[in-house]
Amino acid sequence: MNHRFHLVAMAAIDGKMAAVEGKSTLTIRLRKRDNHDWSAPVRLYGEKNFMLLLERRVVPWAFEISRFMICRNAMLYPQRDAVIFGNRRMNHGTYKDVCDRCAAGLVKAGIRLGDRIAVVANNSDRFLVLYGAAAKIGAIILPINWRFQQEEIHFVLKDCTPKIVFAGDDYQAAVFAAARDVTSVEAFYNMSGDEEAGVYRSFETIMSDVGSDKRFDIDADLGYVIIHTAAVGGNPRGALLSQANIIAANVMAIARDNHKDKACHLCMLPLFHIAALSRTMAAMHQGGKNVIMARFDREGAGHHLRVFCPYFEDAA
Repeated sequence: MNHRFHLVAMAAIDGKMAAVEGKSTLTIRLRKRDNHDWSAPVRLYGEKNFMLLLERRVVPWAFEISRFMICRNAMLYPQRDAVIFGNRRMNHGTYKDVCDRCAAGLVKAGIRLGDRIAVVANNSDRFLVLYGAAAKIGAIILPINWRFQQEEIHFVLKDCTPKIVFAGDDYQAAVFAAARDVTSVEAFYNMSGDEEAGVYRSFETIMSDVGSDKRFDIDADLGYVIIHTAAVGGNPRGALLSQANIIAANVMAIARDNHKDKACHLCMLPLFHIAALSRTMAAMHQGGKNVIMARFDREGAGHHLRVFCPYFEDAA
């Protein structure tokens, strides 16, 4: 299951959904990293990105970056729920569009390949939008533990040098104080509301239609997210994970859980933690939905499971 393939030859299909029902089939040759070839008839799904399917099942190692996963879901399951947060819902088609607009806005704000984007906030749908946008342009998400004290936030910001910072309203004062002498930070954005909050610009101002259709060539092995682990020498240490790392974890979770089209993840762990991120991305990889809770509470979790993930209640 851990083989990864590189595309050797491919054919283009015109039109947005020309191959969705298997109307077009071709034989495509893939090369594993040990240089052995593997050929098979596959269906090619594409508009601006190609997706490989074999007998209607996703060939998971054909996706080395999260961006392909997002595009595939938008083409195959455009009306299927992708992200639910409170009263806000996005299907896979809308999620891709919002990620594209956010990516365009980040580029307009000066974010380039390898730049860090810090986030100190409770879980929300916007957290996943930032992950999706960063995947497209090759930026690195720096999710910071909101339990950190101000001096710990300062250490992480100083160490990882983000260019912009997104913060929820509960953490904005501490984050701004922690970032006072962090010269890399150029702008602050409000994760909680649609309005400006002091130096924090409205989240909506990062969205842009201009350039939202631009394509980027991103290497799967470049950094994608920095997850901080236990302190060493009194300071938290960041682990840099690539998009290929995340995709590999997705494949293992899919093989273990086998939820397929019923994949539904109740995200109640904080998205600064690898456990929450891994489960969220695995559900997305299957074309499933992520139901986001800002923070865990028992009654809310029970309600969300009954309403949005009845499959898991029935299985129990």
